[in-house]
Amino acid sequence: MTALKDAGEEDFIFVGGSSYIVADLLSEKI
Repeated sequence: MTALKDAGEEDFIFVGGSSYIVADLLSEKI
């Protein structure tokens, strides 16, 4: 978890948000 904190909240939210969007798109295609 320390690595995520070092990366910064903005980066964590950006990466996490992108992952959720990709997963959502994949679920819709299926």
